[in-house]
Amino acid sequence: MTVVAQEMTGTVGIQRFGGLATDTIFGRGLGDLDFSGWFSTADIALLEALYWDANRSFNPAGDADGDGWITDADVYGLEAHLTAGGADPATLQAYNDFVSTIPEPATLALISAGMLVAGWRMARGRTGRGSTIGARI
Repeated sequence: MTVVAQEMTGTVGIQRFGGLATDTIFGRGLGDLDFSGWFSTADIALLEALYWDANRSFNPAGDADGDGWITDADVYGLEAHLTAGGADPATLQAYNDFVSTIPEPATLALISAGMLVAGWRMARGRTGRGSTIGARI
């Protein structure tokens, strides 16, 4: 839920309360990304698009932790909400299929470390061990 308050002085305050489940005429709240009023595979497709979009787009129904970003925490945080909210088996399967495509944090760390070592070796290979580039003469 997002609360916007404007004071008489013109100051505007915005507060986000993540994870509050609201059922309104504008959809079912958290997890209902297409605002249809029920959980469906379309919601999962929209969540997946937001996740891989690297936060260039935003939908508050996908922001489970209320931090303003669509991250792993939001994706994993929606599972219990979808289950408790009575999502049908097709929607839960679509969710599980999407989650299986997200790299684990350990995998990302290994890839980053490998790229760092490769970059270091490439930079070292350019100068060589016996090179006079940059040496004082």
